[in-house]
Amino acid sequence: MRNILSIQRMAMLLAITTVFTFNLVAQYDAKYAKQIEAYKQCFIDKNGDKIKPYLSTDISFPPVPKDRLTPEVIDAVFADIFSAPGELKIKEYKAGEVVIQYDFGDFEGLGKRESSILFDNEGKITRIELIENIIREQREKRNSDAAGAV
Repeated sequence: MRNILSIQRMAMLLAITTVFTFNLVAQYDAKYAKQIEAYKQCFIDKNGDKIKPYLSTDISFPPVPKDRLTPEVIDAVFADIFSAPGELKIKEYKAGEVVIQYDFGDFEGLGKRESSILFDNEGKITRIELIENIIREQREKRNSDAAGAV
């Protein structure tokens, strides 16, 4: 009898936890839905215009120094990134973050990736890790090519 009560309590706790988790996911989904749809649309449109209204004034793309991140640089970065053909899907919603899985296939060696988009308290985008990672990889490749040429 004791085991049955214990199992029932565990089942009830699991049910409550599951409902709570689904509510949190729905809350984050609703909070970031417009931003993520605009981000997806950028890959379809092949430019970053749709995402611009959702960018924080504190947006950064390390390793690009913040003082060099002008609107023209952001446009150039977006033109490069959003021109890549591929598929993306949401893997996970968290507080202040959406994890996205990308599949760029053979396009410029980008392949399959996973990275996050980070948000401030107002839902504005502060970081897009995919862009940071690609900038970092391109910089490392240039440095490697330059070192090999010497």
